[in-house]
Amino acid sequence: MNINKKGRKRHDAVLREKFGIGLYQYEALLDQQNGECFLCQKKETRNLAVDHNHVTGKVRRLLCGPCNQALGLFKDNSNVLKRAAVYVETDFELPDDIPIKTKPHKERARWKNKVTTPDGKFGSFDEAGIYYNVHPTTIGCWCGAYKHKQHLKREGFIFEKVFE
Repeated sequence: MNINKKGRKRHDAVLREKFGIGLYQYEALLDQQNGECFLCQKKETRNLAVDHNHVTGKVRRLLCGPCNQALGLFKDNSNVLKRAAVYVETDFELPDDIPIKTKPHKERARWKNKVTTPDGKFGSFDEAGIYYNVHPTTIGCWCGAYKHKQHLKREGFIFEKVFE
């Protein structure tokens, strides 16, 4: 992989400033690795990243972006990397599942809405709205369920939540 001629000077300056190596050394490493990431061995269309030891500053090899980031996320900790290798190579067996016994849905007590109107009882604003041919929110207003619409409350319309 060749770096375009226009950016050679700039790339050389960046390599020298950040890693203490010149463009010639970078290209020699690139040739040694056949233009591939040292870890995953994939050919890169972009420049490979210079991997270095963060403690000593010594350059190790050239890596693709994802491999370089992975090492960085593992904070170059070889113990964690060894555990990660074992982890990836091992199939994990989940313990047997024991379902939690519950009452069937219909038998459980739960909160229910009750709407009482002069013409009967309904299980929701929707049901009452269909009966009165109005939007369910209107039924809620008539029942006084909305604090900001108390002026729309009507006599005989009651909304309550009951636990059955």
